[in-house]
Amino acid sequence: MRIARPPVSVPGRREAGLARIPHLTHRHAQFDVATRNLESTLLRFWTMTLLPRWFPGFVLTCFATLSWGGCVSKPTMHLNHAEISGAQLSTYPPSIGILMTVVVDVYNPNSYDVAIRAMRGQVVMGNNHLLPVDFRPPGNGVWLASGRTTSMRVPISLPLDLGLLLLQESAAAPFIPYRLTGRADVTASNTFRIESDDYAVDEQGTISRQQIAAIIPNSFGLSGSM
Repeated sequence: MRIARPPVSVPGRREAGLARIPHLTHRHAQFDVATRNLESTLLRFWTMTLLPRWFPGFVLTCFATLSWGGCVSKPTMHLNHAEISGAQLSTYPPSIGILMTVVVDVYNPNSYDVAIRAMRGQVVMGNNHLLPVDFRPPGNGVWLASGRTTSMRVPISLPLDLGLLLLQESAAAPFIPYRLTGRADVTASNTFRIESDDYAVDEQGTISRQQIAAIIPNSFGLSGSM
């Protein structure tokens, strides 16, 4: 009884077999040439067309991210002044108030634009009266040009009864002190929209008592209370 041995693969046998079949060898060579030509064509297309478009954007994105994360200079905020803009009537809840606008000068020392998306905090009027601040400008925020100072107007609602109280407390003084504290949310670069929150704001100033005294009788008819 003879036991058949398993076939043994001998190097070169397949090639030798193909060599005996001319038409198979010719087609195999044609396929290899076509594959090499396709790879060469795709490589040239990537190098000449896609790479120049993709690489600069990738480098700029990385540069902007690294700059914002490591070398960015925070915008500096300084209180310019406060002014009384007029009367304010709210329907829900029903209330009458005075619209005070705080003007903050923001300097952007960076080489790219930044935006103030929101400012949250409080204003202390007359050293002991707290008013909330929640300023969210429409759109994408207040954009600040690079290397320039931009004035940002922050509206604050002053209740009428508080206005009358401030006038009584400051009867002997021409100015009423106030302090603005809070946090600002900033977006760096209009292109890449890199966001960073919680920039601290802490500024002090004064507002003319005469501005409040002038708006109340003109808007609410309370001349006898002054």
